[in-house]
Amino acid sequence: MGIEKTLFDKTAGGEAVSLYTLKNDFLTLGVLDYGATVRSPEINAAGGKRDVVGGYDTLAEYEKNDGYQGAVIGRFANRIAGGKFSLNGREYNIFQNDFPNTLHGGRRGFDKKIWKAETGEDSIAFTLFSPDRDENYPGDLSVRVTYTLLEKGFAIGYEATASADTVLNLTNHSYFNLSGFDGNTVLDHTLKLNCSHFTPIDEKLIPTGKIASVDGTPFDFREEKKIGRDIGADDEQLKLAGGYDHNFIIDRIAPKKFFEKTLYEAARLTSPDGALSMCVFTDQPGVQVYSGNFMHDDIIFKRGVKQIRRSAVCLETQHFPDSPNKPDFPTAVLRAGDKFETLTAFTFKN
Repeated sequence: MGIEKTLFDKTAGGEAVSLYTLKNDFLTLGVLDYGATVRSPEINAAGGKRDVVGGYDTLAEYEKNDGYQGAVIGRFANRIAGGKFSLNGREYNIFQNDFPNTLHGGRRGFDKKIWKAETGEDSIAFTLFSPDRDENYPGDLSVRVTYTLLEKGFAIGYEATASADTVLNLTNHSYFNLSGFDGNTVLDHTLKLNCSHFTPIDEKLIPTGKIASVDGTPFDFREEKKIGRDIGADDEQLKLAGGYDHNFIIDRIAPKKFFEKTLYEAARLTSPDGALSMCVFTDQPGVQVYSGNFMHDDIIFKRGVKQIRRSAVCLETQHFPDSPNKPDFPTAVLRAGDKFETLTAFTFKN
């Protein structure tokens, strides 16, 4: 175990951005204080080391490009319909950066801010203060995100408190390719989801409010199958999103203890060669599966690898999209004086 701090780059405004590296015999985890961004889980797998998360070589690329590569998302991950919601009888309007919706926090979310770092023996915590009306969300918000190295993986713990009632949905937006971003898509990766239901979307990619069974649909991943097997099916939901970009409701099965907390296996991803697999455990109610439908080849990843459509998959543990406007969804309201606390763990097997 050990943590190394190095200068990664500087922002366009001249602010220094550091890279923190945690490592053990199995895994090297690199995290930036810009966006509390996972830059490189490099894993010792068959055939050598594999860097399984997308990212960039320079800070300018993180600042310029969309996609939220590896970043912590807030205040509200995913979409809010029409860029507005009501809370305690008052309407709040958020910048519509995914017109006509708000996506991943608004104009300048948590992914574009420099966090304060605090290192531990095998963990690093990033803290951020978001003032009242930051992106027009109510209440002062104090956030703490802790990355902890596991024997064969890493965990992300999220904590937050607010001075006034607000809405909150935090996640990490890492793009995974367990082959190590070798220029191939993830369509031959196999995926298993412990999810019997999902939330269908409309033409603006907003949940309709309905809960649908995956049974008999291309969304049934309860038995392991290739991501690409049904992605081109004649299915209205797939056509609306250009593939998978949907919230799946996690069945609370396959529990496992992490730091005395009970988490549930949401997803299991396996590389085409079978040499590496990843399990995602969480206490969150949903996981957004995004099959990289909007990735495009005019963007270059680390080490000069060209990004291509569907070259990665995101498995974002979170509350349901548009929860502030869907009273039947699990609430995403954080009350003043309460503490938001959640944990997600990514474990690997070679």
